[in-house]
Amino acid sequence: MISNTISWRGLIGGILAALLVGGCGSDSTAPPSQTGLHIDAGADVTDTIGVALTQALVVRVRNPGGSLDSGAVVRFTALANDSLPWETAIAVAALNSQYFSNFVSDSTDARGRASVLVELGTVAGKTGIVIAVPELGITDTAWYIVQPGRPAHLTLGVRDTVVTQGAVWDVGVHVTDRGGNSLS
Repeated sequence: MISNTISWRGLIGGILAALLVGGCGSDSTAPPSQTGLHIDAGADVTDTIGVALTQALVVRVRNPGGSLDSGAVVRFTALANDSLPWETAIAVAALNSQYFSNFVSDSTDARGRASVLVELGTVAGKTGIVIAVPELGITDTAWYIVQPGRPAHLTLGVRDTVVTQGAVWDVGVHVTDRGGNSLS
């Protein structure tokens, strides 16, 4: 009876050992390679209108093989503003430029990285920058929250009216920042 127990334990132990050793032959425990586009820094920022962010938007590109992609063209496009199309919600500029616009392209360096400067516009709310690598067919979006600035304008809603004695009159005060974003 004791010899049967030992042999069954030996058999089960041998099977478990074979399964564990057999599983170590492949690279199954290594994390999968991160192919595609990864935002390294400069996204998910909240700040007020008109601020040029100190941290550049930095992205890293990996080719389908998982290695860093050097020389890939990366396009950075500011999302259009739906509420006030003539105003800017966010803008981008090349690292060596002081002029912000709604589009900049850059090529990845030897470390697979591309960067742009970001400036928040005059429209408060959620906005973003679409990042695209056309040759690999990949896109992502870096999101930002633009908060209104300090009070700059005070507007009275009623221009001319007749108020009778004892009546209540609402002046209709409306406070906005320098970009016209409502604060009241």
